[in-house]
Amino acid sequence: MSFAMLYVTFDKEEDAQELTTQLLEKKLIAGANIIPANSSYWWKGQINQSGEFIAMMQTSIHIWEKVESTIEELHPYEVPCIIRLEVASNEAYEKWVEDTVMDKS
Repeated sequence: MSFAMLYVTFDKEEDAQELTTQLLEKKLIAGANIIPANSSYWWKGQINQSGEFIAMMQTSIHIWEKVESTIEELHPYEVPCIIRLEVASNEAYEKWVEDTVMDKS
């Protein structure tokens, strides 16, 4: 068994917390960690450097598309960074992720 780890960036910690809370309330993610980061990136023809916040979220691979579309709908960025990684962990943790999120059928 494996699950999806999502890497999503935000410019404000409050935006990251608000979006992850909404996903938790909808049972689309099992949990999230919000981590501060220094980012460098191209945007509209210029190199930018800014502080950002990374939300690392755990969800079922079976509902990945619904989670992605919900993030795109709620995220404040014009082009949000939503990276999905398929990961494995100890069996009990993987079971917790699967049991926590909404029905996968």
